[in-house]
Amino acid sequence: MKRCEHRTNYDLREEALDPQLTDHLDTCESCATRARRAEAFDTVVRSAMITTVPDDLTAKLLALVPGLMPPLMVRSKHWKLQRRAFVGLSGVASILAIGLLVYGLFLLAGAVGVEQWLASASTWPGVAIDWLYRHIPSSRSVVAALIAVHQPLQWIILLILIWQVWERMPLPNKQQTA
Repeated sequence: MKRCEHRTNYDLREEALDPQLTDHLDTCESCATRARRAEAFDTVVRSAMITTVPDDLTAKLLALVPGLMPPLMVRSKHWKLQRRAFVGLSGVASILAIGLLVYGLFLLAGAVGVEQWLASASTWPGVAIDWLYRHIPSSRSVVAALIAVHQPLQWIILLILIWQVWERMPLPNKQQTA
């Protein structure tokens, strides 16, 4: 067995292997044998380092330090799926409940006579504007100005809303795609 200059230079983790060392391990049988032995030893040591934690260890450690909050309950493997199913079913149940409530109110309104009240209430804005024009004649110009800026204000509000949504949108991570 000849002594090799690379004998102590190899680290068997994949990120540590360089092309020269890989080529050397392909050609030098003594270094390849040592590398295989070291890798087997590393595997044994890593598997021996894996330990199981006793179930009551957390409770014992928390009892040592007063005032600590206990950790959250251990969740099952499918807790995300269960949570999503619960939220979805709750949403559907809420929509159905609101629909039944609106339908019940519609039936009640028909029985009480709310239709006539709504018909008379729809004339109230016109009556109020007529009263305003009669008692304050200069209010016509204020109302006309408000009507003139109504649509541009709607566009400004829409642009502010789009800007806020765009600002809070996460940017794609270019490092993950590469």
